[in-house]
Amino acid sequence: MLAAAVAAASLLFTIWAAVVRPAQFRYAPKTRIAWTGLSPPDVVLFAVSGRCGLRCNAPDANREYLIETGATEQIAGVFHRLGLSTYVLAYRAHLFNAQDRTRDGKTQYGFLQLEADFDWVRRNWPGARRVLLGHSHGVNWSHNLLRLHPGWTVDYLIDLDGICLQWEEDNTRYFEEYYAWRGGNPWRLYPSKSCNAEPVPSDHGPLLLDVKDVAYPGARSDLEVRTAQGPVRDRIPNRRPDGSTRGLFALVTNESHAATAVAGTKALGWVARTVLHLEEACVSAE
Repeated sequence: MLAAAVAAASLLFTIWAAVVRPAQFRYAPKTRIAWTGLSPPDVVLFAVSGRCGLRCNAPDANREYLIETGATEQIAGVFHRLGLSTYVLAYRAHLFNAQDRTRDGKTQYGFLQLEADFDWVRRNWPGARRVLLGHSHGVNWSHNLLRLHPGWTVDYLIDLDGICLQWEEDNTRYFEEYYAWRGGNPWRLYPSKSCNAEPVPSDHGPLLLDVKDVAYPGARSDLEVRTAQGPVRDRIPNRRPDGSTRGLFALVTNESHAATAVAGTKALGWVARTVLHLEEACVSAE
C-alpha cells in the first residue's frame, strides 16, 4: 500500500513538473535576479533586442543580441566611469521565455520576464537608476512596459531605431494565447495593438503614433536614435503623450539600422555621451 501511494505521488509530481513548470516558465515567470554584490547595484540596465531579420521565423527566432554587439557594455561603461555599479538584464523581442535550441541552449527571456524583473527591481532596489534600452522591435516592447504600467519609472529610455513593421503580425497570436491562459487581458490596454495606436496632439492636428514613438511619462529622459539609411527604419521623431518634446533627445545618423545596436558606432557613442552629460548635470545640480 505504501509503495503504491509513493508511486502515485511520484507520478503526480512528474505530471506537475511536466505541465505546471513549463506553463509558469512561459506564462508566469518568476524574477531571475542574481546580483551577488554586497549592496544593490547603482544602475540596472534592461536591454531588449529586436527582430531576427526581415525574412526569418519571427518572433520565435528572435534572440537577445545587445550583449553580443557590445551595446550594453558601452552604455554600462558610462556609469562605471562615474564609479557606479551596473547590473545588466537582457531580453528578446517576444512575449514568452524559451530555450534556445539552435545555439548554446541558454534561456531567451521575453516581455513577461522583463515585466517580472522590472517590478522586482523597482520594489526591492528603489534607489537604483533604471535604464530601458531597446533596438528595432525591442523599442516597442520597452515602451509598452511603461505604457502598461503608468506608475513605473525609468531614468533613461534609450531607443535605437525602433520599428513597428510586422510587430503586430508577429506577436498578436501569442497575446491571444496568453489571454486565453489568463482568462482575459491582465493589462489596462491591449499591447497587441501597438502600431498607429496612440493619438498625440501636434501643431498640425492629432497624430496617430506607434507605441515606439511615444515617450511615456514614466521616462525621465528619452534618448532616440534614428537612421536615415534603408527602407526599414524609424522615420518618426518621438513625442510625449501631450505632444511635447520635454526631456527628449534625438540623433539622426547615416549608419544602418543594424549598426545602431553595435558598440563603437556614432549612434552608441552619442548615446553614451548624452547619458554622461545628463548624469554630470544631475551631480552639478545637487
